[in-house]
Amino acid sequence: MAFKKGRSGNPKGRPRRGKTLTDAVKKVLAEPHTNGLTKGEALAKVLVDLALDEKSISAIKEIFDRLEGKAAQSLELGGPDGGPIPHKVNHGIDTDDYRTAFGTLVGIGSPNGLSTLTEDDSEESLDTADTEP
Repeated sequence: MAFKKGRSGNPKGRPRRGKTLTDAVKKVLAEPHTNGLTKGEALAKVLVDLALDEKSISAIKEIFDRLEGKAAQSLELGGPDGGPIPHKVNHGIDTDDYRTAFGTLVGIGSPNGLSTLTEDDSEESLDTADTEP
């Protein structure tokens, strides 16, 4: 279906959402209570009174969380002593298999994998690989 030029693809607009619990609570909190306060103001007064009179830690915490926002949680993303995170990539190949494959590529060792390049003779073997015919 092609849209007509100059016309909205959604002429009725976004559908209105239904009433939520938040909407209902806000409506109740806006109602008058006593002493000229709304129910929301009375509720806030009760919370502050709990924090001050009864020294309720949970009430104090709630007040500060609402006013200042919750404190950010610290999360360390690093390795030991703040360095990089140590990792090792292993694609299911054993270290000896790496040495055999490398040795075969540079002409050291046999392609059938019977001879492997070791750490001790790796530099010596590499030096002789350049001089062999």
